[in-house]
Amino acid sequence: MLASYNELGPLTYLVGQVAISAPVIQLSDESFLPSEVERIKRRAIQDVEVFADDCKFYLRDNIKSINHLIISIYEVLFRLPELRYLHGLQRYQYEHCNKLKEVLYDLQRFFVQMLASRSL
Repeated sequence: MLASYNELGPLTYLVGQVAISAPVIQLSDESFLPSEVERIKRRAIQDVEVFADDCKFYLRDNIKSINHLIISIYEVLFRLPELRYLHGLQRYQYEHCNKLKEVLYDLQRFFVQMLASRSL
């Protein structure tokens, strides 16, 4: 497959690091996540053109991977205590999980819309 097939790798890494309470430098940079999302979207558009008729498989696989990451984030959030009892690393996890969740939902909508436009 193409090299960009694993474009979700950096986001997968970030979700994994947040899940184990490890501070991640990239998340402190406000421009990192939006630029990462735009990079993934641009590359996905190129890949859809390359895959042509088989792009539905590519899009579905990316949607599945994004859904898995979203579930991972919800698992982390589920393990955290109530918001008012959060402290230190727990507050860090909560804040960054919510940022990642928003980014992943945006990517999910993007891939679903691309899939819907190709299914017509």
